[in-house]
Amino acid sequence: MKNFLKGLITFGIVTVLILEVFFRFVLNACERPRSIQLEDELIFAFDTSSSRTGLYTYGRYCHPGGRWRINSSGWLSVYDYEPRTDLERLRVAIIGDSFVEGFQVDAEDRLDAGLSTKLSNADVYSFGHSGAQLAQYCALTGYIEERWNPDVYVILLEGTDVSQCLDGYSYYFGAEVEESSVSMRLPDHYSVQYPYGQLVMRFSAVARYLWLNAGFGGIVQGGIGSNPVNEENPESHVDSLSLSVAEFLLDEMLKNAPDDYFILAAIPLNGGGTSTSGEPGLTPAASALLQVSEGRQGLVFVDLGPALSTAERESASGIHFDFHNDSHWNETGVAAVTDTLAYVIGNVRRGNSFGSPCN
Repeated sequence: MKNFLKGLITFGIVTVLILEVFFRFVLNACERPRSIQLEDELIFAFDTSSSRTGLYTYGRYCHPGGRWRINSSGWLSVYDYEPRTDLERLRVAIIGDSFVEGFQVDAEDRLDAGLSTKLSNADVYSFGHSGAQLAQYCALTGYIEERWNPDVYVILLEGTDVSQCLDGYSYYFGAEVEESSVSMRLPDHYSVQYPYGQLVMRFSAVARYLWLNAGFGGIVQGGIGSNPVNEENPESHVDSLSLSVAEFLLDEMLKNAPDDYFILAAIPLNGGGTSTSGEPGLTPAASALLQVSEGRQGLVFVDLGPALSTAERESASGIHFDFHNDSHWNETGVAAVTDTLAYVIGNVRRGNSFGSPCN
């Protein structure tokens, strides 16, 4: 019996070692950067002390997605962020969730890189983190304004960016409502997001494969690569509570950067296009923010749906990343959004249509 157990343990160790080699050098298990919470600001960025480059892969056969890079400030970008010295040079900050993270395309093809190419004499800094929502974006504006002082903020809005502020999820900032009063809810203190899981995946390719490629993480967390956008008719979901939360958080964002312009860019249902479309229209978050942003100076609302639908019709590859139920954009989708935002930012730059900065 003792020899049998020894043999079984030896076999297990050898098998794991073989699999480690296999998922590192034959099939590349998905690599993702390590998320950490900034101690003072309580927002999540990425660890600059661990691996700062990697390859995102997807599916059981580890199909290649995008190559990513973490810059010296702890954000996904090909650029390092510098303090503002040239006030004549336009500076743009893009804020959002996994659509801004952009693991599905190479770092050189992401929104920030594309906009930097489209906009002459401009810096474009990107601040994306999976799962973030409107309250987190609000906290980010203060953090960004203090360090990098942009002229324009681009906020990419998803379907649940308002409702998730109320769900009590402890990793991110949120909103609390007492009677008719809305206030900001601070997140709990963490040094690392999902600390034990990230520790194991940091050193084990087998763990990364099982969690990120084979889908075990999706079973625990609700579906890896699943569509995060509400597929139902959004209009019925924009109630008075959503409007109150949206208005409060929008006001807080504008207070954080009173001299800057804001572009609210609405990601359509299912990430855009028609291949997985539910009912057409704005998502609940976009609908709420559209209503509370009307009439404000220095703020423009953009529906990304038309550009994405046109790109899908004209492209044989479509606009979505090639993964079951994944609404994130491929290079074609990112390019369509980049063109739209470059046009709007160009108008802001020339002072067209949008009045003076918010105050």
